[in-house]
Amino acid sequence: MFSRPQHPHPTRHLFVAPCGFAVGDTLEDILRVFEPCGEPTVTAFHDKPHVFVSFPSERQAAAAAAAVLGDTEAFGGRQVKVRFAEARKPRQQQRDRQPVAAVSSLEACAVPGLALHTQFITSDEEIVRPSTA
Repeated sequence: MFSRPQHPHPTRHLFVAPCGFAVGDTLEDILRVFEPCGEPTVTAFHDKPHVFVSFPSERQAAAAAAAVLGDTEAFGGRQVKVRFAEARKPRQQQRDRQPVAAVSSLEACAVPGLALHTQFITSDEEIVRPSTA
């Protein structure tokens, strides 16, 4: 989902802790704190004491971070940590970039005891026949 940024610049996303359902905050509580700075989108988890708050612009996120940092009244007396975060790419996309090795001979595999069946199915089995249900 999110990670620490690899650069020192502000991002559109904030990590806020302790905050969220696990510490008794409702979605309305979180929105009430961050809406004065823009149009936030909240990513919260039921079992984690933190949330991610995303804004349409980096400027709105920076204003929200500055407004909440040190404000203990915003979250019922709790001092929260606010850090910038980056949206991570889905893991599936990362896996898709890795090359896949294909072999056509046992010698190319170099795995002792491995058998390679080049004719796994017959030509008749390759034909897709419509099922009669």
